Amino acid sequence: MPEKSQNKLLKRIILLGSGIAFMGSSAVFLVGALNSTPQVRDEVVDSSPVESPRNEIDARLKQRELGYQQILEKEPENRYALEGLGLVRIQMQDLPGAIEPIQKLTELYPETQQYKDVLASLKQQVSQNNEVKKEKENSK
Repeated sequence: MPEKSQNKLLKRIILLGSGIAFMGSSAVFLVGALNSTPQVRDEVVDSSPVESPRNEIDARLKQRELGYQQILEKEPENRYALEGLGLVRIQMQDLPGAIEPIQKLTELYPETQQYKDVLASLKQQVSQNNEVKKEKENSK
């Protein structure tokens, strides 16, 4: 009997450790994605019918976004899909769109500090972007 309870305890500890490791690595990736600055390159526009790598990446990101949205239609609180949707939108430079799934994660998992940190960073960047847009409009 004690051996059975020890096995059960060991399984719970391993499961908890795995969950924490997963969340930590996800949060590190999200924070890294937020902190990276997009590189702007001047490129000559090629009029050939071959799809550019950027368009291909955008198409793949859009497919992933739609996939996560379909999952969330069936399971609105799916942690994996909410994280994925937030990350994909960050990669698509849709920071205002990334706020919604991350906000929901902070509501569902208030004990997870990484979600709060990412949400605060997103809101700050969106606010800064809005200020820059207003300044540009006022200078015209």
